[in-house]
Amino acid sequence: LTSIAIPDTVTSIGYGAFKEATLLNSITFGVNSQLASIENDTFYKTALTSIAIPDTVTSIGYGAFYKATSLNSITFGAGSLLNTIGFYAFSESALTSIAIPNTVTVIGTYAFYKATSLNSITFGANSQLTSIGYAAFRNASALTTIAIPDLVTSIGSNAFLSTGLTRVYLTEDLTIDGTTYAIGTSGSFFGADDVSFEEPPLEPLPLQPQQLPSLPLCF
Repeated sequence: LTSIAIPDTVTSIGYGAFKEATLLNSITFGVNSQLASIENDTFYKTALTSIAIPDTVTSIGYGAFYKATSLNSITFGAGSLLNTIGFYAFSESALTSIAIPNTVTVIGTYAFYKATSLNSITFGANSQLTSIGYAAFRNASALTTIAIPDLVTSIGSNAFLSTGLTRVYLTEDLTIDGTTYAIGTSGSFFGADDVSFEEPPLEPLPLQPQQLPSLPLCF
């Protein structure tokens, strides 16, 4: 099996459904997909290179894409309902970037552990994220910056151990378990050392078209 198209009527892909399908490199969903969950170990050790998650999916289970070492791209729609990214979900994948849907509240333990190519993780302005699990980004060595959403109240120990993290962007001072990380200071941050805490960089203003002076018509 190298590719599969999942019918719109499927609501769940069960435990280990494609586990170790080492030739599976393509999976597609219809625009009217009703898929609600991707269960534990579903795509463990597959050869997927990319996947577009249907908006209706609310949970990605334990190890769903664990050791999918060719998976370098995952996308979510603007209407994504995703709530939970489970333990080890993308651990040891080849992801280089991911934009977390606003509806996600939990990033589980070891979710991106040893995702060594991951250099960009972004959250929307209306992110509902409250919890980042233990060692969630441990050994994601290419990750150098991250913006922590305002609603985060829990970050597990060693969440950023052995990453390349040097900057953490905050819109306001962050207090976790009685420790405050203040904008304009630096220090350790859940396993990462010598991190500076900064306000997010300003978005560049869009360029405005220049008005050229009108020239007289010559006949």
